[in-house]
Amino acid sequence: MLVLGDAAAEVAPPGGRYADDNAGRPPGARLIRPNPGGLLFESATTTGKTVIGAYEKIEDMPEAWHTDPAAGIDGLTARLKAAGIAA
Repeated sequence: MLVLGDAAAEVAPPGGRYADDNAGRPPGARLIRPNPGGLLFESATTTGKTVIGAYEKIEDMPEAWHTDPAAGIDGLTARLKAAGIAA
């Protein structure tokens, strides 16, 4: 599974609170929230594996995301890193 996130506010919304907004984050890391449109899964097929979108078809996402779905999440992650998009 690959989850793409958006920057989240570093302070709790009005009326809310964070118990510990640094929990699980390395020092200096930005707080992010999952982007529902950026939820991707790897699915096993009879011929290997492919990437599928949770909310929209991978074919409807930016072309670079579905260039080689048979490379799976690892292939997509490598392409994102090569483009300077992934951490």
